Amino acid sequence: MASQVEISNGALAFLGDSPITSMDDNTNRAILCKTFYPFVRDYVLRSHPWRCAIVRYTCGLLTETPIFGFNYKFQLPDNCLRVIGLEASSEDETIVWGVEGKELLSNSSNGNIVYVKRVDDPGEFDSMLTNTIMVRLAMFLASAITDKAVLIDGLKRLYDITIQEAKSVNAQEGSTQTIESNALTNVR
Repeated sequence: MASQVEISNGALAFLGDSPITSMDDNTNRAILCKTFYPFVRDYVLRSHPWRCAIVRYTCGLLTETPIFGFNYKFQLPDNCLRVIGLEASSEDETIVWGVEGKELLSNSSNGNIVYVKRVDDPGEFDSMLTNTIMVRLAMFLASAITDKAVLIDGLKRLYDITIQEAKSVNAQEGSTQTIESNALTNVR
């Protein structure tokens, strides 16, 4: 169970830099960690439907309807980083939906979504998500602290490997979905 400071210190260790004791330390390293951490965390969370950040939620229907293209507009929760899916009202309903700003637009009157939430407490992260955030943060810090292109390139490769491994393991933590036959799959 890592903290923001531990994740930041892991990122700094990748750079061979000294650790911080607090995100509020009056050092350049701590200021950079405090600045980049929330953006990097949200970026990594949004990049994949991490099981530890998935939430089911019923969005509130807004009275204002979309000008065109959709029939309904729903308010997304404040902590929504990415909508993964929208539940159909019935088995034979074909859902068309999209996200615009903090609103979900749909042709369905059902506002039941599955989404990736912002997780502020790193204690809720699984170890692979923690490691992925640590490596991504190191990439940002490397540019600001060292400006060594070779180090940044190496961290980028490490990030690509880390996120692929994490996505693979994360994807195995549930059954696979069966693609239903429809007009698009029948074309094949």
